[in-house]
Formats: sequence, C-alpha cells, structure tokens
Amino acid sequence: MSAEVTRVLLLFLSCAMLLAGCHQTSAQSYKVDWYAFDSGGQSVSGSGYRIDQSVGQSIAGFVSNSTYLHWIGFWAGEISQPVIVESLALAKMLPDGAYVSIPGRIATTSTADFADFFYIQEQDRSSGLGVLIVSPIPNFSRGSVVNVVGTLCSTPSGERYVTGSIVIVLENAVPAAVY
Repeated sequence: MSAEVTRVLLLFLSCAMLLAGCHQTSAQSYKVDWYAFDSGGQSVSGSGYRIDQSVGQSIAGFVSNSTYLHWIGFWAGEISQPVIVESLALAKMLPDGAYVSIPGRIATTSTADFADFFYIQEQDRSSGLGVLIVSPIPNFSRGSVVNVVGTLCSTPSGERYVTGSIVIVLENAVPAAVY
C-alpha cells in the first residue's frame, strides 16, 4: 500500500471518528441543578453558557410579615408587581391572568379537605375565592389568616381561583360561625 493511500485512508478514518463523536455530543441533554453561590462576584462561563453571581448573594426566595413581601436575590430578572386587591369581590372582576396580592384573608378549608387547593373568604363572609397550591404550606390549617400572591384564573364553569400561589400564614384563628 502506498504512503499516499495510507494517508487518505487515515484521513478518512479520522473524519469518520470525528463525525461519530460529533453526533454523540449533539445528542447530549443538559441539566442544571440548584446550587447556592454564597460568595464571590463574577461571571462563570463555558460551552456557550454563562452564570452571573454576586458577592453575598443569599438563597433566592422571600421573607414577609403582615404588611410586606420582600423578594431576596439580586438576579431575579423581571418580576411583575402584583395588583393589591382590597376585596375578593374586586379580585373576581379582574381578568384571567391578572397577577394579584390578596392580604389578610381567612382560610375556610385546608389541604386536609382538598388535596391541592383551599378556599379563602372575607371576614364578613361576603365573598370567597379558591387557591390552587402545588406544595405543602407550613403552619397552615383551616382558620389560618393568610396573604396570597398569584395569578387569577377561571374554571370552565366560571369559578374564580388563584394559581401559582405564594401563601404566607400570618396567624391561625377559628373561622366565624355561620348564622
């Protein structure tokens, strides 16, 4: 076999191996797990991806009291400000997709009554609203006074509810009796 044929054959095999490796690489799936960067202050990048972090960046989330809801995290991006509603009756008049904050309402049912939602009502029982949840709420029970932040939706039958909810338990109380 001549040196030129050997060279062409090696070039062909090299290209075939490179293409086989490229095909396998393009089929990879990527996964980014949750991590906390507790110090530093830089951009980390590689392979077309970039992560920005800040010195002293806390774990993202929120803290609250009966008046305020404070988002933690410097790189939260665009966060919509919820419309603070004064009454559940007014909340029900807003369109589906409205992002709302409903402070200080009483939970008349709990997740023990229904698996993935509960109901809130006005103190005078003049109006109520469903709240859809996706994870357990610490210290929550029937009678809890809660702040709810989420997106208004409607069921096919027209019942209004809040989804994508953040629920903050302010206190636990016994709901007023029905007369």
